Amino acid sequence: MSDSSHSGGETPPGSGSEPRPETPAAGTGGDAAAATAVAGGGTQAPAVPARKGGLRRPRGFEWVLVGVAALIAWKLWDWRGSVTGPGKTTTAPITLVSADRDDLACAFGGTAAGKYRCEFDANAKPWPNPPAPTERLAPYYTTERQLYLIPGLFEQSALQKRYSMDTGNHLQRDQQKRFVARCELRLLEKVEKLKTRWLRGGDFNDAEGAWVAEPKNCTVE
Repeated sequence: MSDSSHSGGETPPGSGSEPRPETPAAGTGGDAAAATAVAGGGTQAPAVPARKGGLRRPRGFEWVLVGVAALIAWKLWDWRGSVTGPGKTTTAPITLVSADRDDLACAFGGTAAGKYRCEFDANAKPWPNPPAPTERLAPYYTTERQLYLIPGLFEQSALQKRYSMDTGNHLQRDQQKRFVARCELRLLEKVEKLKTRWLRGGDFNDAEGAWVAEPKNCTVE
């Protein structure tokens, strides 16, 4: 006698003969999955585009950089303005060799601060009454190529020692090691027209304007 539960030809659950969902063909990727979801009545999620070029820094970071750059620019401008004017003081790194004591000279027809003069007059002729070493102006450049007229620079004790060391060893100019004298300079007045000489016996040439500045507290580096 046959079981009536099987008389309709139905396949019993768990028998392994029930229909199975189709597996998407290899290579169809997300398109096949999306098509299956649509066919089944589902809602397809919007595709998320891949980000190119790696992670982007937050926009706030860019504003921080802009702020730092603006602060640095303001400080530089403030420093520039703070050292230009009679009575102002600045620290200057002056590039030198010991031979500069005798080689460097300027030509200017006037007197600065009532007592300082170049070794030569406006026509590059020696004065009949030359200035004393402590009152004689000479041209010097800083490491930033700023020109100053400084009286008695080599009368500063640190530079006297360096000069004595180099001349005591009988070193010629091309044998001397260049050094930096870091000095406090007090600005007195600006000379607009002058001539400079950079080697003893050399020619004088026109130079741009330069501040006359008194040195103090010089150190040698």
